[in-house]
Amino acid sequence: MASSMVPVARELVFDIDLTDYDDIRNCCQGADICQKCWKFMALACKIIDVALREDFGYNHLLWVFSGRRGIHCWVCDASARILSTAERSAVAEYLQLISGSSHMAKKVHLPTIDKLHPSIKRAVDIIKSKFVDICVEGQGLLKSQSSLKKLLALIPDDNLRNRIQNNITNCLTEEDKWKVIVDELTNKSVSIKN
Repeated sequence: MASSMVPVARELVFDIDLTDYDDIRNCCQGADICQKCWKFMALACKIIDVALREDFGYNHLLWVFSGRRGIHCWVCDASARILSTAERSAVAEYLQLISGSSHMAKKVHLPTIDKLHPSIKRAVDIIKSKFVDICVEGQGLLKSQSSLKKLLALIPDDNLRNRIQNNITNCLTEEDKWKVIVDELTNKSVSIKN
């Protein structure tokens, strides 16, 4: 009898886990969490919330602390609850920018800002206002040589990477370094590798 039971509807649920940010979190790793980590989660929630509302027309979103190191978004709209497995996967893939996992190289491929998909441009705009505070200052993205090297290694163009490296050597602050990096990348079509 139990095998004949089939759900007629179920919520569409997204799980945002802080361990997904371990590649860019310098304050904590794994299950360890601090106030700086939650700034990543706040941005992720805002980006996903806006995308689900504006791009898919969903209105009934429930954001819940998952109990350990993440947040769940339950989409409770009737139209979301009747999505097939393939349709659920399509929504998730639409929201996913990074491909790969801990067992394979992660990749982000972005064209220049003027050629970005509107949803990605919107996400960039949301992040832009907080990036220096959260990543450059809060996470020390450019503070140490090792973190700077890790960031620059994501730029596949050797000439561009070397030019950025040379131009930031005289910068006194991390924010100045970030401005140099942004200026160099602004009009470039760059695939970021990991």
